[in-house]
Amino acid sequence: MVLSRKVLAFMLLALPPTAVSALTYFVGGASGVTALGVGALSSFAFCDFWYFLRMGLNTVTPSPRGPRRHLFAVSKSKGRIGLMDIDRNGHCNNARFLRECGFGRRDLWQVRA
Repeated sequence: MVLSRKVLAFMLLALPPTAVSALTYFVGGASGVTALGVGALSSFAFCDFWYFLRMGLNTVTPSPRGPRRHLFAVSKSKGRIGLMDIDRNGHCNNARFLRECGFGRRDLWQVRA
């Protein structure tokens, strides 16, 4: 059985929070609800869950349909940069910058569509 890359990536992203939940439940002796809560909170630390949450909400919620913007017009999209995303020179690192550019691109194409 050969898994697709998307399924394999999802399994690898879900593995650490699932392991934390299982360890909390079986080794720590916590209740099931507590173990699921700890696993959900650990997904923010292991998988940068804010990105996936924001992408899902951006995909599911309808974008406001305003007047059609010109291709070269300024498009603004709100986002947050954490302290771990800033290098020693005070610049945003490339991974976070390109991720925010991706959200801006999605915003531009959703409005224009």
